[in-house]
Amino acid sequence: MCQREVNNDRFFVAREGNRVKTGSLLDVTSDEGAPKAFIISWGFTDENNNYLETGTLPQDTGRDYIKSDGRVYAENIAYRELHLNDVKRMKITLELKKYVNQSDAPNDLAELKDRDELERIDLCVVDLK
Repeated sequence: MCQREVNNDRFFVAREGNRVKTGSLLDVTSDEGAPKAFIISWGFTDENNNYLETGTLPQDTGRDYIKSDGRVYAENIAYRELHLNDVKRMKITLELKKYVNQSDAPNDLAELKDRDELERIDLCVVDLK
């Protein structure tokens, strides 16, 4: 469906029926020795800005750290169930924040004090019909 690179981070989305496969490869290289921690949130809306998530938790299929050319990348691939039956156009956005220390990162979005801290990335708009 779409793929994009932003600030040395790579993202993709592929459709499989009423679910999508999402992937990210984030540059988490740190001068501190340990990889940076991060929090990421995927968002899916239709042509009327209605959210398409079903409430089902994403099914992670792979998480790993990859070293390449002196950089460290966090790879994550997941399947997400969406309401896509009558959708004509889907907008995909991300919210992302990286932390130098693991102890600074919240465990999930609910613990995040200010969502304005997150970088918003408009990944793509996809015609489905």
